[in-house]
Amino acid sequence: VIDDSVEEAEQRESMLVAVEESVLDLPDNQMSVVQQHYWGGMSFKEIARRQKISINTALGRMHYAVTNLRKMLMGKIAML
Repeated sequence: VIDDSVEEAEQRESMLVAVEESVLDLPDNQMSVVQQHYWGGMSFKEIARRQKISINTALGRMHYAVTNLRKMLMGKIAML
């Protein structure tokens, strides 16, 4: 039981590293929205105001970021 939980913790850590690395590979405008929303806890309204863009642009950038992350992570997670 202990080995399973250690293995699961290692897999979670590997996945988190893969996500963080993939976020850094996003285009700058997508990366900044992801970082501000998920790591900075900012709302899309706050992000839009800070970046001087419309809220729809902020949401669109997040949509493309998630799509791109999904593609990037499919290969990385399969190797874990």
